[in-house]
Amino acid sequence: MKDGTLFNAHAGQRSQSSDPKSSSVCTAVATRISGLAPVDNCSQSAIIIIASTTLVFTGCGINFAFGVFQELYDSMSKERNTPFTGATPAQIDLIGTLSIALMTIGAPFATAWTKQYPPRYVIWVSGTIHSCALLFASFSQHLWQFILTQGILLGIATC
Repeated sequence: MKDGTLFNAHAGQRSQSSDPKSSSVCTAVATRISGLAPVDNCSQSAIIIIASTTLVFTGCGINFAFGVFQELYDSMSKERNTPFTGATPAQIDLIGTLSIALMTIGAPFATAWTKQYPPRYVIWVSGTIHSCALLFASFSQHLWQFILTQGILLGIATC
């Protein structure tokens, strides 16, 4: 608000602020939407938004683009001496299906964890699991390892 009055959404009250920073756009939006303490400056907010957007695009992008992996894995199933040799399309589909399903099913749990713990910790744990899942998938030699890493671990990390 231009007059320095902020609206507390949880309490339904307006409060008067004497600090000139508190009337800034970042502070007003953060206070109105989340009810959290104001952020010190807009650069910290911008970094959080950019990092969050990058994580969402990376995590969801890999899951939603599984068709590219599926096509590659299916072509590899017809070749000899690959991790997918002799795999049926249904077995290969299981990787993407598990990843998307766990991402969707795990979302309420991730939301609960961000309410119980600081979002920063939840994001760090998710990012670590996500990175490890992709790293382990790059070393996978059997179909079950791809199901475990790219299907289960990646799905859990993305939620």
